[in-house]
Amino acid sequence: MSLDRALDETRTGDIWLFRGHSGPDRAIQSLTNSPVNHVGMTVAIDDMPPLIWHAELGHSLTDMWTGSTHRGVQLNDARQAIEQWLDKYEQRCWLRQLTPYAPLASKRTACCGSSPGWTAHRFPPPRA
Repeated sequence: MSLDRALDETRTGDIWLFRGHSGPDRAIQSLTNSPVNHVGMTVAIDDMPPLIWHAELGHSLTDMWTGSTHRGVQLNDARQAIEQWLDKYEQRCWLRQLTPYAPLASKRTACCGSSPGWTAHRFPPPRA
C-alpha cells in the first residue's frame, strides 16, 4: 500500500506503528516488550489533511495545536511526520485501521471469509 493511499484511507483512531533497527529503537522494543518502538494515532477532521498525534523527541515539525516546534506530544501533519519516520529515522511503518476502509474490508472478506481479525499494511522501505 502506498503512503498516498494510506493517508486517503486513514480515519480518526487508526494507529500508525513504526519499527526501527537503531540501538535506541531496539532498546525501546526490549524495555517495552514490544515489536514496535513508536506509535501514533490519526486525527482526521473534516476536510483537513490527516494529522498524527504522537510523542516526538525531535522538534523539527510544527505542532498543529500550538503552532510551534517542540519536543514531546505533538499533533503533526501526518504526511510530514510519517515521511520523517520513514526517511530520516529509517523506520518500517504499518497502518492498523480501527475500522477498515470499505474497499479493504470487502477485499479481506472475499479473500478470508468473514473470520474476525485485523489487517496491517506495511509501507515500502525508505528510499536510499
